[in-house]
Amino acid sequence: MIRRVRIGKKNMVYIPKELADAVGVREGDAMLVKVSSGKIELIPMGKTEGEYWAEVTLEEIESVGEELSERTLRSNS
Repeated sequence: MIRRVRIGKKNMVYIPKELADAVGVREGDAMLVKVSSGKIELIPMGKTEGEYWAEVTLEEIESVGEELSERTLRSNS
């Protein structure tokens, strides 16, 4: 699929909905921008950060670290 677009103010490029839908991107998604051989390529990065990260407290991280350390010490004894 190829569509003609124009460069807008502040070098903004708007991706036609049909093309965005075809590759599964939407407003707010992260994209890589690659420049080579005089061409600009937009590469979808997949899921956004929020879909991969969970909220964890420092205490929870320390607790897991201590538990893993204890397991390692026990298995080496």
